[in-house]
Amino acid sequence: TDMDDIRLTAHLKMLPTGVVDRIWFESESRAESDPIFAYVLDTVKEAIRTCSPFSMLPRSEFDEWKDMTLTFYPSQGKIM
Repeated sequence: TDMDDIRLTAHLKMLPTGVVDRIWFESESRAESDPIFAYVLDTVKEAIRTCSPFSMLPRSEFDEWKDMTLTFYPSQGKIM
């Protein structure tokens, strides 16, 4: 229930190889005062690092996915 109000949005700048070039998170400063949010943020960062490079992304469609926004809803187990 402590995660019910957590929504974490990540903005990724990708390279054509599927490697994450840059990443920033909305509301990242919340992690300084909210340990549950900090845990979710660290988990998402690690998951993105682990998944990179995203080799499943077709290089021919790079213009469509070079700037990616992912929103995580941990209490629902969803990524949009």
